Amino acid sequence: MIATVLLVLAGYLVGAVPTGLVFGKVAGVDPRLVGSGRVGATNTYRALGLPASIAVAVIDALKGAGLAYLGLRFAAGEWGLAAVVLATVLGQVYSVFLLAQGGRGVATSAGASLILFPLAL
Repeated sequence: MIATVLLVLAGYLVGAVPTGLVFGKVAGVDPRLVGSGRVGATNTYRALGLPASIAVAVIDALKGAGLAYLGLRFAAGEWGLAAVVLATVLGQVYSVFLLAQGGRGVATSAGASLILFPLAL
């Protein structure tokens, strides 16, 4: 049970890291000021171009995949696993680091789905 709670907290915090904003800061562009104002891969494409967008999408997908894998291994049952994955996606969408702004959670959800439902993806 304690492992599940820790994974939920870790999932939220890992998901909340605004990857698009990190890439934007390195490039000197704030993706929140372009297009939709979100920090996911699609808006990163608008602000920074294809290479940065692909990198953001891959990193965000790895967030979802990594936490889904850890949830499978250590969370308490199916509900614990669901809570870990949901917390990770909610962290991406409602980032504590951006005052509840973030991406749309598409790449993070896809990464989790790759681990949980590879044939469906």
